Amino acid sequence: MGTLLAVAAGLVAAIASWLILRSGERDRARLERALGIDAPRPARRSRATPAQLFDSIGRLAPAGLVISLGGDSTAMTPALRRRARAIVVLLALAVLGLVFLSPFWFVALIGVPRLARAIVEARARADAVRARRALDREVTTAIDVFVLALEAGLPFERALAAYSESVDSELGRELASTVRELEVGYRRREALERLVSRTRSATLAALASAVRIAEDFGTPIAQALRSLALEVRAQRRQRLQETALRAPVTMLLPTAGFILLPIFAIVLGPIALRVAHGTLF
Repeated sequence: MGTLLAVAAGLVAAIASWLILRSGERDRARLERALGIDAPRPARRSRATPAQLFDSIGRLAPAGLVISLGGDSTAMTPALRRRARAIVVLLALAVLGLVFLSPFWFVALIGVPRLARAIVEARARADAVRARRALDREVTTAIDVFVLALEAGLPFERALAAYSESVDSELGRELASTVRELEVGYRRREALERLVSRTRSATLAALASAVRIAEDFGTPIAQALRSLALEVRAQRRQRLQETALRAPVTMLLPTAGFILLPIFAIVLGPIALRVAHGTLF
C-alpha cells in the first residue's frame, strides 16, 4: 500500500512539474512573439489523417476476394473503394474475434464485404444529401445577389460570373462551370439544365424554370427571381414549422423510455422486492 501511494505521489509531482514548465514555455513564446524576436520553429511532422489511415488499412484486404464477394461496384469512386476495403478489414477482425465464442461466426465472413459496401454507399448517399441541402440553402442568397446585379444593369451571365468570382463554395464552383459553358457557346437554358443535372438541386431547378419562363414571355428576369426567392423562403419556413410541430411527438419515446421508466423503477422497485421476498406486510 505504501509503495502505491509513493508511486501515485510521484506521478502527481511529475505531472505538476510538467504543467509548470509547459506554462513557462508558453509565456516565454508569447512574450517573444509580442516583441518580434521569436525564433523559427522546427517543422512539425505531419500527422496521419483518417483518410490516410483508412488507405493503409484498406491495403490489407485482397482486392480480388472483396470484388468476388460483392464488396465493390463500378459506381464507387476510388476513395469509396479504399474506404470499403478498410471497413472489410475491421469487420473481418471483429468477426474473427467472435469465432472464439462460436465457430459458426466464421460463416459470417462471407457477408462482410457486402456489408462494408452497404455501409459505404449509405454514408455516401447521406453525404450527398447533406451537400445538396447546403447548396439549396445557399441558392436563396445567390438569388438575392442575382436580383441586385440585374437591377443594377448587369446581364444575367455577368451576374453569375460576379457571384462565382466572389464566393468560394460549392455553388460558386458550379456557377463558374456554368459561366465557362456560356462562354464557349452554350445557350442559357442549356447551361442551366446542365447545372441542374450536375447538382440535382430542386432550388436550382426552380431557378432554371423561372429564367426559362421569363425568357419565353419576355418578362424581366429580376422580377421572376425576386418572386422565386420569396417562394423559396416561404417553403423553407413552412418546413421548419412542420419540423417544430413534429418535435413533441419525436421526443415522446425518449421521454417515456429514459424518464418515466426509471421513475417507475424507483417507485415500484422496493415494493416488487418486498413482494418477491414475501415481506410486503
